[in-house]
Amino acid sequence: MADKAYLPNYRVNIINVGVMTGSTGTEIALMEAPVRMRVAKIAVLDTTAIAANDTNYGTGTAYNKGTTGSGTTSVAAQTTKATGGAAVAAHCAWELTLSTTLANLIIEAGEALSFKWTEAGSGQDLVAAQVQVEWIPHAGMAT
Repeated sequence: MADKAYLPNYRVNIINVGVMTGSTGTEIALMEAPVRMRVAKIAVLDTTAIAANDTNYGTGTAYNKGTTGSGTTSVAAQTTKATGGAAVAAHCAWELTLSTTLANLIIEAGEALSFKWTEAGSGQDLVAAQVQVEWIPHAGMAT
């Protein structure tokens, strides 16, 4: 949607995550919510393409880690599995599918978001990745 820049208070954070190997699942912190916010989009951009494959694939998941770093609520996820997933095109946004539960998209002030990359088989590593988090302040609004 090209007109997002005109939405009041629409925010975009781009976090450089670099190399992520996922054979055992690599998880990194993305950001701490500065205010109550609603996640609008999470995408991964990498310099290397990753083909979709039903045996050798990767899964990216964004979690709300809460204020203690132990939360496990999935905010968004996507896979490069050929069945139900999507390939990664080099230098293009690979969007994670947002949770269909609205409450999972609300991140309270002080809660942290993380990103985890896990591989099945010999799934390909992320080489020079960035995670783009788009969000809207959500203070005072009902979930």
